[in-house]
Amino acid sequence: RRRAKHCTSWIDSNPRRHFFGCSKFQGDDNCCFFRWYDPSICTRSKKIILGLLRRISELEMRFGGRKWI
Repeated sequence: RRRAKHCTSWIDSNPRRHFFGCSKFQGDDNCCFFRWYDPSICTRSKKIILGLLRRISELEMRFGGRKWI
């Protein structure tokens, strides 16, 4: 018996959505167990989240490893 693994989806269609999957989720011997933990979000919320994630990524690339005081 295996314990399900808690993960977070980062794909565009389900950004930051939590789910449980087989502990060998990406392996050849996975049991195909998959369940969403939280309900899906509306299209507008997905667009907002994706926009914010892109903006954060842009800022991280722009300012790199700078430390703020």
